[in-house]
Amino acid sequence: MNVAGVAAYSTLGHFDDPILNTMIGWNDVELASIIFHELTHQMIYIANDADFNEALATTVEEEGVRRWLESLGRSAELERYELEEQRALEVVTLLSRTREELRVLYGSGLDPVRMRERKAAAFAALRDSYARLVQGWGPHPPFESWFEKGEVNNAYLASIATYYDCVPGFRRELAAVGGNLDAFYRRVRELAKLDQEKRDALVCGAR
Repeated sequence: MNVAGVAAYSTLGHFDDPILNTMIGWNDVELASIIFHELTHQMIYIANDADFNEALATTVEEEGVRRWLESLGRSAELERYELEEQRALEVVTLLSRTREELRVLYGSGLDPVRMRERKAAAFAALRDSYARLVQGWGPHPPFESWFEKGEVNNAYLASIATYYDCVPGFRRELAAVGGNLDAFYRRVRELAKLDQEKRDALVCGAR
């Protein structure tokens, strides 16, 4: 279980989404990221399908920031942003791999004592792998706070799946229309009309 605050949220268009005082210290790239993400929820939202909603918003957020920085000619910041995104993806891949390992473990039928031992070993291996991965990345690597506080658990791994598992599918959809965002949004609205099983097969894969 994980209960924590959030940096931002969307009211899905019912009210003006707030810019909170906790955001004032953010740089403009961080602000742009969260604005692109939360406004996407206003545009397209499917009830009871968090994986679809969050992965779509993450995809639009990343693409939006890239295009915004390119339009301003801020090439150095774009390069830094893309490096940070690549590093975050490497950590996400590591977390997803551990989640899959644990999924197999939980379905293995092992007795509770051995299962807890194997679970603890999997999280210990994750922490070691993370430390090796981010070595040399400089201060504040992606997801640093999770590992510093020892808070990585099943709930954290599930949250990663919610935000990232379907992103590759949305990127394929965007590439299929040549990066045309209007065409992409039309395609996403078509997907939103399908039942979840069909959406999963086309974008997210079976869950």
